Amino acid sequence: MRKKWKDFWETNNQSRITYVEFCDSAGNKLKKEDILFTDEKFIKKEQEIDTWEMEEEEVKYVTVEEEGITPIFDETGNFPIALETEDGHRVYLKISNETEEILPIHAGCCPSLNVIFIGAPSAGKTVHFLQLCDPAFHDMLARGTTCSFQDDMPADDERRQRYEEARKNMKDKKILPEPNRRGEVIVPYYFYVQSQTGDETRRALLRLEDIDGQQCTEMEWESKIFNSNIFIIAIGADELLANERDEEVQFTKVVRQLLPRLRVLRPDGDYEILVMITKCDLLNFENVNLKAATENTIVMDGNKIRQRVHGEGFDYRVFNERSQCIQDYLEDECPSFLQNLRYAIPDEKLNFCMIASIGEECIDNRFERYNPMFIDEPILSILVKEGLYPLKAQRERSEEVKVESPLKNFFFRKIKK
Repeated sequence: MRKKWKDFWETNNQSRITYVEFCDSAGNKLKKEDILFTDEKFIKKEQEIDTWEMEEEEVKYVTVEEEGITPIFDETGNFPIALETEDGHRVYLKISNETEEILPIHAGCCPSLNVIFIGAPSAGKTVHFLQLCDPAFHDMLARGTTCSFQDDMPADDERRQRYEEARKNMKDKKILPEPNRRGEVIVPYYFYVQSQTGDETRRALLRLEDIDGQQCTEMEWESKIFNSNIFIIAIGADELLANERDEEVQFTKVVRQLLPRLRVLRPDGDYEILVMITKCDLLNFENVNLKAATENTIVMDGNKIRQRVHGEGFDYRVFNERSQCIQDYLEDECPSFLQNLRYAIPDEKLNFCMIASIGEECIDNRFERYNPMFIDEPILSILVKEGLYPLKAQRERSEEVKVESPLKNFFFRKIKK
């Protein structure tokens, strides 16, 4: 008779299960037994239950707690990426017992860095989101480093197919994605990020979440926004220019609703905010406050994007100088907005950046040329704090870069030589 896997490991004093708490898209903190394992075979049977009679003993889901199963690990360890049933069948799709959504491959294996894009409608959130999901973008970031970026959703997952189609339309046909519809349920997207330093490797799930703008301008107290720990506030440069003309704008409304809810719902302060000005190509870089922030961090090499500033390591000096330029600009143009942020958010948890996802005028959701600016800085400024991306000239600036990480428990594993 086959032993339970846990009996085997406990007998040998080598228990390999170290579950890392994971939250699903609804914010449910899942226990290890709440992560259900299945595969397409079981799902198909469940869907066809009305057309055939299922035997009582038929297994649709299994968990790590069940008898007769064998865990399957990869280099991450901690929690299995799949289970093998007693009859030798392998189940590898992870499902939340609370929401029944498909979870990433490494759910429960390593910490999650949860990033959400918030902002008014047409602030440019979804376009940049698609850029971050592009394998070519991941190649650009990884080049010259020991980092890797891997899509962590099953290949046939509906989310993955949806974003791949939208990204292809944007890259090949130069068509912007449709805005997220009001109330549309958009499940987070996950990437598995690894970074090696010496013989140690850090690993984390990068969760990116995009929501419709109306949920941001009409923010509810129970909004899923507050399940994240990194908030990227997207503000269109067109709105900043409209604000200068004393026209009605929506970005201030987003922040007015966000800040009091953060005070009440996140009193632990375990979060950070990145204010990201989008469509920055619309700004006047002759402005005295922006002159020092004009050097693009990327360059187009034919159809490929190359890094020119943060390649092989993030340059905090350049990023901090640009962040200060943006703050100086906002202090002149919308001082009340900036001061509200500063009073509510500690300096060490507040940063500023800007991007131009397209860099050209878009008419009827179409554009002619692709001239992005600074699109690597927002995500790199987050990853570098978590030890998931190297610093450039770190030794020279060791005192300049002292940052607190919103992730408390990274897992390190020795690399076998």
